[in-house]
Amino acid sequence: MFALSFSYLLLKAGPGQVAWRDDKDNRLDLRLSTDQLGVAALTVHADSTWYTEHPLWLVENQALFDQLDWLPCAQPASVAYYSGQLPNTLLDWLALRQRAPAIHFFPDYDGVGLLNFARLRSRLGHSVALWLMPEWPSRLERFGCTTLWQDTQREFNAMLAHPATADFDVEVKQLIRSMQASGMALEQEAVWL
Repeated sequence: MFALSFSYLLLKAGPGQVAWRDDKDNRLDLRLSTDQLGVAALTVHADSTWYTEHPLWLVENQALFDQLDWLPCAQPASVAYYSGQLPNTLLDWLALRQRAPAIHFFPDYDGVGLLNFARLRSRLGHSVALWLMPEWPSRLERFGCTTLWQDTQREFNAMLAHPATADFDVEVKQLIRSMQASGMALEQEAVWL
């Protein structure tokens, strides 16, 4: 017998009433779980059929997961936390079927974050979009980090070589060019600055 490959997806409700359902009529009231417990978790594996009727936001930083005042939408949404590299089990799970009508990806703007976006885009196509924080060019200029840029060069170069990069939106390509020209990356926390 082999072990089922799985991981856990930590979720919080953004604004409004948010629920997740599966094909067995199980229901996760994400609003209630968030209000009462702080978070909820779904087991992510090939046989899991959980989905939501509201957008899903993927964030790389726990501070942004803990405090959602940066979230740019007033309509119901789920926010999920991941750390560093997106697990392949999560990518596989998201690619098996539509889990949300839209997926917004908000990583650090560095090599790791952009490579993760390329991996997502190659699996999910245009149903996933990289969210660019307001005024990102001035934030990159003012709060960009050369050390983070240098530390993630291997991943940045892998992203540039990834086939999905050719299909990035114009704004994302502009971010990439700006990062290359400045030699800086930008952490998610700059959204609060």
